[in-house]
Amino acid sequence: MIKDSSRGLESFTVEGLTINQIQEWVPDIEIIMKDLGIPITNKDSSLKYLCDEAGYELSQVLQAIFSREAQKKEIEMQKEAINFSNIDRIRIETGFDKDGNREPVESIELRSGEIVAIVGPTGSGKSQLLFDIESLAVGDTVSKRKVYLNDNLWEVSDDSYNMIRPIAHISQTMNFILDLSVYDFLNLHIESRLGISNNESLIDDVIKTACKLCGEPFTGEMQLVSLSGGQSRALMISDAVLISKSPIVLIDEIENAGINKDVAINFLTGKGEIALLATHDPVIALKADKRIVLKNGAISKVIERQKEESDILEMLLENERIVEDLRKKMRLGETIAL
Repeated sequence: MIKDSSRGLESFTVEGLTINQIQEWVPDIEIIMKDLGIPITNKDSSLKYLCDEAGYELSQVLQAIFSREAQKKEIEMQKEAINFSNIDRIRIETGFDKDGNREPVESIELRSGEIVAIVGPTGSGKSQLLFDIESLAVGDTVSKRKVYLNDNLWEVSDDSYNMIRPIAHISQTMNFILDLSVYDFLNLHIESRLGISNNESLIDDVIKTACKLCGEPFTGEMQLVSLSGGQSRALMISDAVLISKSPIVLIDEIENAGINKDVAINFLTGKGEIALLATHDPVIALKADKRIVLKNGAISKVIERQKEESDILEMLLENERIVEDLRKKMRLGETIAL
């Protein structure tokens, strides 16, 4: 008899049980054995026989089973503690700049549906702020900031955090290395995230949305590795919102990735995301509800969108429309003339 009462696990007998029998109450037994490096030559063999054959103590496998079951329970507890759909705000308690001085802004609160631009010169700390938010910092990063979800700090183990994270971060440069079609990739993600497979309507919705975001149509039959940078990032934005349903989306320099900025901002706003966009683009900065200004690693100020900036924004948008029209003509090989 084996028992681990400290983790609340039931007693069970393993002596003589085969892998097939054990799998009924430990579905992950094959994964556990593989992680330990114990080959399963025959699933009708007993666990003890396979351990002896590989030179392992039976207790090592049992401890691995206990650890994995305890980890599952922790994950379930965290899922119950914070429901992603209930996350409607984040609060950032600031820390220190690169010289060790307190940040001028003490606290920032961001709410669902807000588009927030993160601005500042190169090296000002934009990437560090994104990292702090993505990490759900608890004073454990260089800046010493703390990030609260609905007034709660997110303190979980690394393993469970990776599995149930409520934040999607789309970086500047990304390329797929998986040898899968777009359809198979999305289906795999839906299976692991939502527990269903072959959800044709959801997969179709994700692909259609991604095509709108990047303006470069692609299909589910295309291989991930064949997607352009813009298509890849568009797919990840669409995936993060429609499949992962991440309430917080971080995007680093969306203007440099072949993404239609207007479509992306409207999409994120319409889905009620808290979207933070690190940017050097004045159009994105002026369209945002707030601008977080970084200087020397510190949040120096937070600027609410001003009414008088609307005229400047409209002028910039008109210029962008002209440039976009020229870009399309050049791509089609047309002659450009006044």
